[in-house]
Amino acid sequence: MKILLLGMPGSGKSTLGEKLGKNFKTLFLSSLRVYNAWTVKEGINSHDNAVLQIIGDAEAYILEGFPRTTKQAKKYDLPLDVVLYLSVIPQIGMERLLSSDADLDFDAALDNVCNYTEHTAPLVEFYKEKKILYTIDANGPPQTVYAKAIIALNEAGIIEAFNCIERIFEGIPDEKKPDSKKDNGSQAGSQAGK
Repeated sequence: MKILLLGMPGSGKSTLGEKLGKNFKTLFLSSLRVYNAWTVKEGINSHDNAVLQIIGDAEAYILEGFPRTTKQAKKYDLPLDVVLYLSVIPQIGMERLLSSDADLDFDAALDNVCNYTEHTAPLVEFYKEKKILYTIDANGPPQTVYAKAIIALNEAGIIEAFNCIERIFEGIPDEKKPDSKKDNGSQAGSQAGK
């Protein structure tokens, strides 16, 4: 399975990626962490190459933060199976950003969100056109977002749930179970559903 996680800063991409990577014993690669570990003098192109070298010929990986633009997506044309778009209300995303990083002030957090909106958000439409985009309502707690991701991956045929969905929702009424939505060109609502 080759997965890309998309979403504004504070949408929970790293939290979800780490849990998916751990539970499915799959490489989770945060581009930002690679960038921070890479020497600045190497430049952004070397950073791109570093990410590509790490994933190499891997049969499975979960990416977050790469590609960052449609230009990169077209240039590298990664063989992705599914893109999970974590949809979150901007206010919630900002609150999460500010609460998770004591060194990040409001202006810096806003800059991050604006940068995402300008450069990365267009990837949502890009991958929707490729019919591999699944939208997940990421406004809730991490365990709920994870459950929705499992459902989306199962629906996409990327993983077999191995009854894990039933175990996650054991004892919960059907009408209260979260769902996911595959975006094949339709407009995603704030509450994801079939």
